[in-house]
Amino acid sequence: GRHEVRVRSWVAEANAARPTRVRVAALLRASDITERQLRRRDDAIAHLRAAWAIDPGNSSVFDALSALLSPPARDPDTDARGVRARIELYAQAAQAAVDPERRIGLHEKLASIWEDELVQPARAIEEIEKILALAPQRRSAILALQRNAQRAGDAKQLARALQAEADLTTDPPLQRKLLLSAAEVMSDRVGDRDRAFALVERALAI
Repeated sequence: GRHEVRVRSWVAEANAARPTRVRVAALLRASDITERQLRRRDDAIAHLRAAWAIDPGNSSVFDALSALLSPPARDPDTDARGVRARIELYAQAAQAAVDPERRIGLHEKLASIWEDELVQPARAIEEIEKILALAPQRRSAILALQRNAQRAGDAKQLARALQAEADLTTDPPLQRKLLLSAAEVMSDRVGDRDRAFALVERALAI
């Protein structure tokens, strides 16, 4: 529970003469602890900006930073841009669509509205689930599930999405990273240490 000390330790690791991936991973941990445990959003963003400066384009840093920079959630019923009418139109079209790709495209549009326009990640996840039911290996949907689960604080969905991407990638370093991230989520946020150990063992076996 000594979160201030944990953050200082990770920042010290990031400032040491370490490989880039180690420094970035340390700043990601510092940001996560600062935002989740200490509730200091601005400081968490500062850690992520430091990581971005070290490794511009890093996907993990981008996802975390974009989540913290998101605007407040909007209510579709009070939004002046007619969002509710568009949501209902796309939902009806998706229900009526016979072609699977067209249906997926409509659900992707709905997920985008919930994620980007209304900033309601839990509702975006509902649409992403429908996409994955039609196309379980759709990488874009799995990545969208990761983003929105992170923003919604849905640890089980986040772990699931990380494992799903690990199952699809053919890049061993990325696969290890994803499995270890999933293990960390299962251990720290879900409290399932047995599942976390199993994921670590998978990573070690690669």
